[in-house]
Amino acid sequence: MIGGGDRNRLETFSAAWSARDGEATHHVVLGEGAEPGPGTLESLRLAAETFPEAAVSLYAGWDEPNGSAVRLAALSRHSWAEGIQLHSFPATAVMLPMRQAEEFARFLERFKELEPSCDAALFDFLQLAGVDVYTMLPSPVDAEGKAAWSAPDAHRLPGTRSTLRGFRVCPHFQRGVAYCLIRYGGGGAGGDDHTWRHFHWTRLAPEFGLDPAQLRHDFDTTIAKSAWVEERPVGEREFLFGFWITTLLLAVVARTTADPGSAPAAAIPDRLVETLALGGLVGSALPEGTFTGLEPELKAIALDGYTAGTVQGVGV
Repeated sequence: MIGGGDRNRLETFSAAWSARDGEATHHVVLGEGAEPGPGTLESLRLAAETFPEAAVSLYAGWDEPNGSAVRLAALSRHSWAEGIQLHSFPATAVMLPMRQAEEFARFLERFKELEPSCDAALFDFLQLAGVDVYTMLPSPVDAEGKAAWSAPDAHRLPGTRSTLRGFRVCPHFQRGVAYCLIRYGGGGAGGDDHTWRHFHWTRLAPEFGLDPAQLRHDFDTTIAKSAWVEERPVGEREFLFGFWITTLLLAVVARTTADPGSAPAAAIPDRLVETLALGGLVGSALPEGTFTGLEPELKAIALDGYTAGTVQGVGV
């Protein structure tokens, strides 16, 4: 377990990656605040069997691009998601094959005084090593309850072991604004952080077959007219519009990324609604508790947006 300030964390992080069992096939390190859940050991065995030569994260935060990929994978009925935007690929709970773990330990010995954080060190190493990266879902490891999709929700997942990979678009809710992460280029082994860019959702709307003005009208004449929304400050209403649009986009994109032979999830599970809203508050001027106690109302908005996305637009 890694703790302390950044410099102390890096020292401990380096020591943890150096403390390997010579007979093991893989090595896993848990960061500060990491909380292994039920079945974590079984999850590690499954990850090692499924991706024996890859880096596997057992955690994706609710405000991170990889958390957005996990949500899309869950709604597309996949059990794994290809890692995206590696600069935000968390060092919270990572497993590496022993050969890469040994290389990472040597890397840390050379660069730990240069790197600003554990996440940055992992990012630089993954780029140099060209290691493929995947995230397991649901996350068997949580960190301060901020996993985008956590182990207690496992019963909601289908019995599949498929992987969301090669996808081009990923809806992302950040600071209360609906964005799309767009893949540029081929990516390649280990992914290329520079192949992903943020775009405001309206710039992709024509490609989705969506009309931003019509969607704004739909929201303003239905959801925005409900009593509880009307009484919220304007900034909170704009947040709720971005939230609604993101759930709609998730449904549109999931129609393309769904596991072959199965349809996307019929509705967004409660935990995904909660983490989407909480993740969207991070970095915004709204306090974390802005919508505390309004979980049923948020779920209704998410269901409305997601349902609209199942019949509007086109998959991409």
